[in-house]
Amino acid sequence: MRSYALRVVVLLSPLMFLNCDCEGVDPIANLPGALVGNLCDVRTGSEGPGVEMAVTLANGSSKRATSQPGGAVRMENVEPGTYEVVLSQVVDGRVDERRVPGVEVKPSLDTVVNDPACIAGRSRPGTGWVRGRVCNRHTGEWVTAADVTIQLANGDLMVAATNADGTFLIENVPVGDHVLYIRSSSFQRSYAITVTEGDETNLDSGAACVGVDPNSGGVEGVFCSPNGTGPLTGATAYVDVGSPPVRVSDVTDADGRFIITGLPAGEQILIVELGNYRRAYPVTITAGIVAVVGPSSCFTPDPNTTGRIEGLFCNPGSPGPLVGASVTVEVTGGSLEDTTDQLGRFSFAGVMPGSYSVVVQHVSYNQTFPVNVVAGQTVRVEPQGATCPDVVGPVGEIRGRICAPNGTTWLANARVWVDTPQGTVETQTDANGRFVLTNVPPGTYTVNVQAGSFQTQFPNVVVRSNEITEIGDSPDQCVPLEDNHKIAVVTGEWDQVQVVLNRLGINNIDLYSGEDASYVQTLLGDYTLMQTYDVIFFNCGIDDSFLGMAGNPVAVQNTRAFVASGKSIYASDWAYDLVEVAWPDFIDFYGADTDRDGSQVGQEGENLPGTVVDPALRNALSTQNVAINFNLPAWAIMSGASSNSRVYIRGTVERCADLFCSSSETLSNVPLTVGFHPAPTAGKVIYTSFHQERQTTADMDMILQMLVFEL
Repeated sequence: MRSYALRVVVLLSPLMFLNCDCEGVDPIANLPGALVGNLCDVRTGSEGPGVEMAVTLANGSSKRATSQPGGAVRMENVEPGTYEVVLSQVVDGRVDERRVPGVEVKPSLDTVVNDPACIAGRSRPGTGWVRGRVCNRHTGEWVTAADVTIQLANGDLMVAATNADGTFLIENVPVGDHVLYIRSSSFQRSYAITVTEGDETNLDSGAACVGVDPNSGGVEGVFCSPNGTGPLTGATAYVDVGSPPVRVSDVTDADGRFIITGLPAGEQILIVELGNYRRAYPVTITAGIVAVVGPSSCFTPDPNTTGRIEGLFCNPGSPGPLVGASVTVEVTGGSLEDTTDQLGRFSFAGVMPGSYSVVVQHVSYNQTFPVNVVAGQTVRVEPQGATCPDVVGPVGEIRGRICAPNGTTWLANARVWVDTPQGTVETQTDANGRFVLTNVPPGTYTVNVQAGSFQTQFPNVVVRSNEITEIGDSPDQCVPLEDNHKIAVVTGEWDQVQVVLNRLGINNIDLYSGEDASYVQTLLGDYTLMQTYDVIFFNCGIDDSFLGMAGNPVAVQNTRAFVASGKSIYASDWAYDLVEVAWPDFIDFYGADTDRDGSQVGQEGENLPGTVVDPALRNALSTQNVAINFNLPAWAIMSGASSNSRVYIRGTVERCADLFCSSSETLSNVPLTVGFHPAPTAGKVIYTSFHQERQTTADMDMILQMLVFEL
């Protein structure tokens, strides 16, 4: 079983001090200190007047001070101790409140209070920030504990969560247009936002959160891609309400799901749009009820038991492709639909074997083509031949399937691309490791694959006009990433992440003993040696006594420099102290930052429910609900994460209220796995509260495998 460091309190009799001359008593120990700082307007992030600072003293009384022009504030005569400082200001008729916990006031000294609203001065060049407050117009309540996500153009996610009053903040967002998603168990919305440099984009819901209509209802559901390829992701679902119409909308997520609330009762028209695709659905909205449309879920078709229909049509009236034509196939249970793209192409997937009719319709074009679909094969419909006249360059496709170095574990969310004379063509692998690079001009290319810092290349890939080039000898052959990383693993008493690495076929590993702290000198004390590794893993149960009061600044500095140079680290459970000391601003661990081991208060439990909140990881797992084991006591709890961190998984856990866990406290929506880049050019740090053990669940095992390729 795990061991515990007990704190022993010795109670001494007052008689022992009768003859004390008290020479050792500090004469200033009880003298008051002061709280000082520069406070900011929450709307601009700039220092300014009128922000109130308040603390509650030990005797129950409170002290208050208000910032002056320029933001300066000073509160005198504050008794020594640790306080939660409350900062507040009146914004548009309501009181905006923010709290700064763990502020320690020392005798006769000034203690600086850092206002979380002060972001204008620390926003990086080329970025702004997004602040908002989310109201559920259906229930009339602020949306709390919701995940707020911005997906950047490079695929990275910026994630925050709404707090107890529905507010959120995401800092250092690159300038430009983005889509911001807000998701909770009872609320989903998306917003198109534009971020400008050094400025705030505000999504504030106003002074009060009230229902748009006390008799309102809603509609939710799932939309699948009409051509059978899986969920319809990134489509806009909306209802226009009233006159003049007000549009209430959402964007479908990775599973094709959407939800729209706050709709007046009665008959409404739900519209879903994506590119040229547009469909209308009549829905009946009932007060207090969220109507459901569509299937329960969408599934990526099995290529072994179904076939594909693909084609290319040219415009019979003029040179060039037939663009925007409607293509349909009647199948069991409904229709498959697609629209020809800019090159006149269409495709259907998941078609059961059998005979069908492909109907192609355009302004003056209406043709039907019989096809026979065979499982595992693609039938092509190209009535005008291989290419259309005056098409801008004939093109081909590259397809393949990528897996881990072991040759068996499919690799989801890997970036795949080729550089062509017309620019880069890229995509990502799906949950089963498959990818398709479309519209690739004929030529010979190098196909690049990247998963985290793991990379590989496939040279001399020949692409021909209107042909499919397979990477590998067959569509289902898995092409593994190369094991081209050198990895260091610091062993621990309670974790064996090296088992996961070996199972993935990653074998270029050096082990350093973490139980006796020798790694502090042999590895962390030698920066030249550290630089020979791409990733360092820290198992739970390492000896981290070097992080104590005296500390080892060289080891900590080298660890920071290692990540700043573009390398990555992974730490689990009790190894959290290293993350907290090296990068204190990215993850909040339970308890005071200065209390080593103070976060190790998680209650033991098996098969606990977790929610995958990161869209990319959810896509890789094909689910958002996972089972997690905390089968050892006193695991480390995270209480929150900064807006610059990426939360992968959240869950509800139990915190032990005493040493023997005879009573506990329920903590909801706490982060269980978090990653972050300390700087834009830095490598990645991933921390997870759970780890690899014999009692692992299948979900934990898969998650750990996926996280390896995030590094």
